[in-house]
Amino acid sequence: MKIIINNHEAYKFLLIVNICICYCSLSGSNLTLKTQCYGALGGTVDIQLVNSTSEIPRYYLLKDSLKILDVRGNKAIYNTIAHKSLILPSNGTFRISDLSRTDSGNYSLITFDSEGRSSGEQILQLLIQGNSFSSQ
Repeated sequence: MKIIINNHEAYKFLLIVNICICYCSLSGSNLTLKTQCYGALGGTVDIQLVNSTSEIPRYYLLKDSLKILDVRGNKAIYNTIAHKSLILPSNGTFRISDLSRTDSGNYSLITFDSEGRSSGEQILQLLIQGNSFSSQ
């Protein structure tokens, strides 16, 4: 975008560097995988929890062993960080916005089959990096 300031041309650029997209995709049953993802302080992270929710009747997400999300039949019935997150049950994406250092941790995705038995676990280590700036 071109703007004029005091008769001088200046250009304004939009730079997006604070989005990290991490994928934790199911590739088999009874499988434990660990993935790392980095997010920027104050940014947004999209986590692809599952590839196809039609094959997974229930799944939940733990952060450091505490349940933060429970999805059943493509409907989120429990989300402890709803004030800063969004779940898209139709495609299994979980978005966390306004990342803070307290969002760093181990996220475990637990999936269940139609009989209610655990069918797999995947682990994502989310690390939030960057400096916080304050206006003075």
